[in-house]
Amino acid sequence: MKDFPKFFSKQLLAFAALAFLIVIIDLVLYVVIAVYESDTNFAEPSNIVKTVSADLAIEDDGDGYAFDTEAARLLDENDAWALLLDESGSVVWKYKPPDEVVKQYSVNDIALFSHYGYIEDRPIFIWSRDDGLLVVGFPETSYAMYSAMGFPREAMSRVPMYVLLVLTADLIIFFAAYMLSKRRTVKSIAPLTEALEGLSSGQAVRVSLGGDLREVGERINETSEIIRKKDNARDSWIRGISHDIRTPLSMITGYADGIAKDESAPVRVRDDAAIIRAQGMRIKDLVIDLNAASQLEYDMQPLNVEEVRVAGLLREIVADYLNGGLPEKYDLGLTVDGAAQDLVLVGDSRLVRRAVQNLVQNAMGHNPQGCAIEVGLHAKRDGSAEYCSITVSDTGRGMPTNDLVLLQSRILQSAASSSTDRSPEPHGLGLVLVEKIVRAHGGVMQLTSEAGAGFSAKLYLPMRHA
Repeated sequence: MKDFPKFFSKQLLAFAALAFLIVIIDLVLYVVIAVYESDTNFAEPSNIVKTVSADLAIEDDGDGYAFDTEAARLLDENDAWALLLDESGSVVWKYKPPDEVVKQYSVNDIALFSHYGYIEDRPIFIWSRDDGLLVVGFPETSYAMYSAMGFPREAMSRVPMYVLLVLTADLIIFFAAYMLSKRRTVKSIAPLTEALEGLSSGQAVRVSLGGDLREVGERINETSEIIRKKDNARDSWIRGISHDIRTPLSMITGYADGIAKDESAPVRVRDDAAIIRAQGMRIKDLVIDLNAASQLEYDMQPLNVEEVRVAGLLREIVADYLNGGLPEKYDLGLTVDGAAQDLVLVGDSRLVRRAVQNLVQNAMGHNPQGCAIEVGLHAKRDGSAEYCSITVSDTGRGMPTNDLVLLQSRILQSAASSSTDRSPEPHGLGLVLVEKIVRAHGGVMQLTSEAGAGFSAKLYLPMRHA
């Protein structure tokens, strides 16, 4: 797919463009700041020196220098002073200089202060004239000199503020671009993520994407259609197999039942017929479970929601077994807590009945030697939530802990068998269906067992009182 890389390439290009834009904006801000400071601070010493030089002139009689009051005002306002040195380094004119700067300067002294910009630790600015060298000095804390260039200390103290200002502008631009990009990206990706979530849960989806993700949307739609066709084919196959098996299975169990009840037939033949009938009914139950599990898995069997009194439903189930000729080697009992007598489940009574029947059949099927089976109903509370615990336990042979872990893993994967299961008669589709029914009702199933200590299944379902 070319569209997907193209989409992310555009995102990277947008990020690069944003970075370039921020660099340009930073440069503009720095230039504006530099121009502002140059106009307000950096140009001031040069203007003062030029003004003093222009106003300082030799008197007409050649005796001394005349000095304009405007230049004097500028020097006074800036607490500055001035010297005029002749070619020999002697002071020929001065205006309010400190005493320590009034002296004879050698050629070397002039070269040093011209280069470094300091006389006696005082920053100076110089101006060359025909009659000598004009030196204008300022207070020690006014300027920082570097190679005769003066940087106002007050302006230097504002540099951190300017840097913070530029960084703040960068962050605002970056945040605005991030929010805009996030909004556009989420708007583009949201239909895609929703479609993928639907596919992961096995649902058919249809997504319409434009722009750079159009091809991705088309691929998702194609995948969804393939999954839908496979699910339909699977469901049709299961229903077809179930239908095709039902008729011959009914004939087999019918003939077997007739032979088992025919007193003229030999005892061994009647026993074999009874076994055939029992196994035929077991196959019938497996087919029913397979249909129900498949429909629950793909949400093709909606719950027939109604108010179900769980205690009454369990009594009906146990009574059906006892009245239907429960083998003598099994002992089936029912225990209902007083607090659970009036609990009501809002759900599908047919599916809950099937789940409990499967657990009872599971106990009998895996304990052919016989055992005691107990069906129990208990009320549970977790904070404000109320649950009931439907327990079906037996006193049979149970199963080792390792096998129990494998069984639970297989049930969670909704598999009917496991190649690594080492139990002689693995619990299979019946428990898978029970887990699906419980999950469809918003509950959970818990299995416990130990080798030689029986097997127990607890169904926790959300409840309320009648």
